[in-house]
Amino acid sequence: LYTVFAVGRYLWYKISILCLPKYEVIRIDKPTSKVHEIEMRPTKGQRLEYIAGQYAFFRFVDSNVTGEPHPFSFSSAPRYNKESVIVMIKADGDFTSSLDQVNVGDKVTIEGPYGNFYPEEVRESTKPIVLFSGGIGVTPSLSLLREEIAKNSNRRIVFIWGIGFEEELMYLDELENFAKRYPNFSYHIIFSGEEVEGFPNGFVDDDFIKSEGLEEYYETASWHICGPPPMLNAAKGLLAANGVTEEQAHIEEFAF
Repeated sequence: LYTVFAVGRYLWYKISILCLPKYEVIRIDKPTSKVHEIEMRPTKGQRLEYIAGQYAFFRFVDSNVTGEPHPFSFSSAPRYNKESVIVMIKADGDFTSSLDQVNVGDKVTIEGPYGNFYPEEVRESTKPIVLFSGGIGVTPSLSLLREEIAKNSNRRIVFIWGIGFEEELMYLDELENFAKRYPNFSYHIIFSGEEVEGFPNGFVDDDFIKSEGLEEYYETASWHICGPPPMLNAAKGLLAANGVTEEQAHIEEFAF
């Protein structure tokens, strides 16, 4: 009976995979030397419904990479990219380091979406929002930002990004364009690993927040935080020390 049950579960899992909708890779870019931006659209039917900031499990079914599913956050946004989905993947492991073998035209299945980084009460609110990211953890923050821009949001949006080195900087032109078009949007980038002309050096701490004139948002804003574990731990301490409540903070682990 145990063997029958196990085989049945395995067959059900395989059939469920085969039933997942197929997507086709339509564009591959490398905004930095270690980051792949992969855009996909459905081979049939409509693009899946998801909320900005969510993630899903992606399986590259006919590429020269492992066929196991891997979780990645959407960097696209439903209103901003209406017919396709986009993920940003950093080469930082056996699978992610093999993504140079993925080609335009390859097929992908997507299982999901999952996550609640951008909950309904925030989507329907007009209070300020702070997108606080570390490194490649910027992915879901970009998704939220693009969604707010696409719906012509009038809310105050603050984009904070802590990066190690200049070679990791991406989408600066897009951020500058948003800042020109939307007076309620501002971005604040700081480098911890090297001095970069025109940007502060150090970490996102209370001194940095105050130097950028952002301390009022401890009390008034919804905070959305994503990054590697050390950054998340530091961010939690920063917010707790400044009275940001658990209801204000939306934290996404980004350790894949």
